[in-house]
Amino acid sequence: MKRYIHTALNSRRFLFPGNPGSLHRSHISHKSSANDEVVLLNSGLTRQEVLSDQAQTGVADVSDIDRSAELLIWIWRSIFSTTQKAEERESSAQQLNNAQFRQHLLERATFGCGCFWCAETVFKQVKGVHVVTSGFAGGHVQSPAYEEVVTGTTGHVEVVDILFDPAVVSYENLLKVFFAAHDPTDPWGQGPDRGPQYRSLILCHSEKQLELSRRAFVDVKALQSDPKGGALVMTQLLLSDALKSEPWVVDDKGLSTGGVSCISQFGSFHAASDNHQNYYEKYENSCTYCSIVIEPKLTHLQHLDHIAELLE
Repeated sequence: MKRYIHTALNSRRFLFPGNPGSLHRSHISHKSSANDEVVLLNSGLTRQEVLSDQAQTGVADVSDIDRSAELLIWIWRSIFSTTQKAEERESSAQQLNNAQFRQHLLERATFGCGCFWCAETVFKQVKGVHVVTSGFAGGHVQSPAYEEVVTGTTGHVEVVDILFDPAVVSYENLLKVFFAAHDPTDPWGQGPDRGPQYRSLILCHSEKQLELSRRAFVDVKALQSDPKGGALVMTQLLLSDALKSEPWVVDDKGLSTGGVSCISQFGSFHAASDNHQNYYEKYENSCTYCSIVIEPKLTHLQHLDHIAELLE
């Protein structure tokens, strides 16, 4: 620090008074007054001789000392500011690296539980969920438009595609939210949203997800099925297209393994257009659907102890 200050002061020719020859001539006081003239007359010296003597003895105006102090403060602040900015950049870089590292650890889940406007809002409340994207899964039309899907003729289901941190929320807990957020026994939709595009569906992205979904399916079926022949769980399990090459997926007969009859096909996810993303945040105060469907569902989930603990 002392070296930086010394170098800067020398480069500006601002050394402290008292060192012969240390002050630039432009920094020597040229102020005069009536008293100065009397001193000059009594001393018998000319003004030039007095100035020359001041230069040799290092006497300077007080304002020169003030400027030197100001310069020292400016240098200190500059060095401190540079160090602080460097530390901030390092901290930001570290945060970015951590975020990128966490990004590599995120897993994917895809669920269909009625209208994706509602499902998106629900899963955004879950701790550990980073991204929720509304879209469609299954079907026989490539990259379908919303207007096509709502006709119920494309075979697609409205779903939400989720990126979550398994260190914060497990896939098992996401399944709990999934089954609590809709009625899996209704094959024709949810509430006011009717049609095959609103049916219950889980799109599995790994063997582990398939196994966990099967277990949850059995557990929910045992809880909700009427032993006298009432409503049954109608949730459909699909395998992601990305799993087609996995050896555990297909057996010698070309049928998906696992013995779950509702795994009927493979499927992929297609994101919906931007106007269907973040729907509740955009239209919370202007859309009737938000107030009569989404908000009551959120309230219902918040009153379920085993779900409320998973929500933010």
